[in-house]
Amino acid sequence: MRRMNDLTPANVGGYRYRGSLDVDGDVFGATGSYVKALDRGSAGVRDVVFNRHESQQGVCIRCGTAKPLWATNLGPSVPRTVFNPGCDDSAPFEFGITSTPAIDRLRGILYAVAKLAEPTSSGVTFRQRLAVLDLVTGGGRQ
Repeated sequence: MRRMNDLTPANVGGYRYRGSLDVDGDVFGATGSYVKALDRGSAGVRDVVFNRHESQQGVCIRCGTAKPLWATNLGPSVPRTVFNPGCDDSAPFEFGITSTPAIDRLRGILYAVAKLAEPTSSGVTFRQRLAVLDLVTGGGRQ
C-alpha cells in the first residue's frame, strides 16, 4: 500500500499526475469525491475533486490544475488527546471531518459529518454535525 506522499508521476500508472496541494490538517483514507463537468455558472464547467481534512476543512479542487476553487471550515477540530490522553499511535492528531463526504449531484449538495467540541457551562460536549454545503460555492445550504 502506498501513502499519499509516496505518489509520483513515475508510479501513478495510467493516471496523469497534475500537481500537489498543501493542506492544513491530516488526510486519511480515500477521501476524494470526484464530480465530472460541474457547472459553475459564469466560472465555467470544471471537473473537480472534493476533499476533507481532520482540521475541519472542506476543499473543492479543480482537476488538471490542483488549484482550490473554494475552502470551507466547519469549526474547530477536536484534539486527539481529548479522546485518548497519552496515545502516541499514528492516528490523527485531531478529529474533524473523518469520513468521505457524500454528494447529491442533482441538488448540487455535498454532505459532510464534522466532529465538534462545543464548550458548555459544565465543560465540553462532543457532537457530530451534518454540514450541508453548496457544490459550487462551498457555502452552507438548507
